[in-house]
Amino acid sequence: MKPAWSILFCLTIGISYGQDAVGTWKNHLPFQVGLDVTQSPTHVFYSSGLGIVSIDKNTQDYSFLTTIEGLSYTSINTIKYLKAPIDGLMIAFENSVLDIVIDEKIISLNQIANFKNYTGTKRINKIQQDSDGNIYLATSYGISAIDPISFEFKFTTFTGFNVQDVLVYDQFIYLSSDEGIFRTALSNPFPENFSAWEFLGADFNLPPNYTAGPMVLWNRQLFFEISGELMSFDGFFAFPYYIPDGYAIQYLSAEQTGLLVGLSCVSSCNNGMVVYFPDESQQNPITLDQPCINRPKFGIEDQFGSFWLADGWSNFRRIVDLVFNDCETFNFNSPYAPSTYSIS
Repeated sequence: MKPAWSILFCLTIGISYGQDAVGTWKNHLPFQVGLDVTQSPTHVFYSSGLGIVSIDKNTQDYSFLTTIEGLSYTSINTIKYLKAPIDGLMIAFENSVLDIVIDEKIISLNQIANFKNYTGTKRINKIQQDSDGNIYLATSYGISAIDPISFEFKFTTFTGFNVQDVLVYDQFIYLSSDEGIFRTALSNPFPENFSAWEFLGADFNLPPNYTAGPMVLWNRQLFFEISGELMSFDGFFAFPYYIPDGYAIQYLSAEQTGLLVGLSCVSSCNNGMVVYFPDESQQNPITLDQPCINRPKFGIEDQFGSFWLADGWSNFRRIVDLVFNDCETFNFNSPYAPSTYSIS
């Protein structure tokens, strides 16, 4: 994927722009905070909520991607870099339209926005990808699966409740939701029939009633949050792994060797924090807090050992040394808000 976006060829979308001066177009969106983050082998991508900034991991060179360069909309929910066979950045907007940026081309998927048999909220909460490249969407209506070659929807499962996350693990599709965790076999010919999905309850060492949040694959196991507690799961039984005191689990991330657990403040604290487990032994976890952690949204570890953090406070954040919590904060020359009320 080429991150130096200039003019992008767009498929199946119509875009209108605002003109800055005769014959020129300029982006005046704010890039003061990174609300979501993902990575390719060479670049880190942040969402500001209104646009995308791409940062070269080696040179720190950056470029922006907004509606001026071809994005369909500005209000972004979540982003995910998709590996082979796609090798591109997927962007989910608040109106449930999806853009896929591959090299200098943008492909827009409007299927969810155009659902005719569903009139409720259609928010995309999480984008995931399995080892075969298939794309899975966790949404407010259930889940959808997308073919990585044709970008056709393979199936959609309407659950009747909000789904937080979706992952494929050991030949099963798992979803976490406000009603708990459910699974169905990859071999199921009718995954859209949610009544045939299996609820993970007492038989799996889980309570009969619980809420479930983020999930991640790490060290050949599935990790997930249930009712404020981090659990590990081997496909048969779930076991307690980590219980944060006074904090709620905001995200789980394991893109290299370790596990990042992002925590938001619940009680007796002023800011969130991130706990890093270098390995599954649970020995010597490293706590990351201020100045790099305030309102954690998401975080990733890159292949060089740097941690790129999305935070709801101000600035973009990177930690380059875990031992000393060596924090770099940065932003870009841009407005502080998307609206301009006066020009002088």
